[in-house]
Amino acid sequence: MRKITILFAIILSAQLLSAQTIKIETNFPEQIEKKKEYTVDVIITKSDISAFAQYKQQLPAGFSAKNVNSQTANFSYKNQVLEYCWEKLPSDTTITISYVIVADTLVNNFELQGIFSYLINNKRGVTNTEMQKYDINEQGNIAILSGKSIKNTVNDKNTKIEENIFDFFQEE
Repeated sequence: MRKITILFAIILSAQLLSAQTIKIETNFPEQIEKKKEYTVDVIITKSDISAFAQYKQQLPAGFSAKNVNSQTANFSYKNQVLEYCWEKLPSDTTITISYVIVADTLVNNFELQGIFSYLINNKRGVTNTEMQKYDINEQGNIAILSGKSIKNTVNDKNTKIEENIFDFFQEE
């Protein structure tokens, strides 16, 4: 009987932990040009977490941010950190927040990553977004997501050729 009780407790614990799975999807832009606005959407699948939570994002020097959609959170931006703070999360299992970023200057290569912190059963939980690394082109006016090519740019060393032009003409 004791083994069955322990097995039941293990299964119940595993189910409770899996029910608390937090997933964050962020649509950072593939490239960032100076002075252009880019909307970033952050989709947080929060399971049934309902207490205090916050989302933070450190932006590189020269960037600015403004709120588009806060999903009842208090938004703030200072010292290159944007923050959404909920005293109590909305009841929906999925929350989407949006903000606009603008780069007045692009200095060095940089990384973007957000952090979602929350309280569950009086304990702190943290989930990070996927790290996005950006490289600045030789002219210093465009930051490109590592492993991607520049869009709509001609004769740039960072542009990758997507198809062989000779194959294109042979298909006809």
